[in-house]
Amino acid sequence: MRIAFIGRTPEYRTFADRLAVLLPAHQVLFLESQVPSGSEPPDVVVTAGGRVPGSPCSFRP
Repeated sequence: MRIAFIGRTPEYRTFADRLAVLLPAHQVLFLESQVPSGSEPPDVVVTAGGRVPGSPCSFRP
């Protein structure tokens, strides 16, 4: 399972950093604003503020 974290609020980064400790590095993506087009989409997209267009799913931490 690949998880992409998008956004940079302080609380959100703390959540993402803690979860990243539990997962293998190649399964965690940290992105500034969106999932790059043309790349294999992650299984889960976590955003700081809602749903990401074109992603399979998302949730708020």
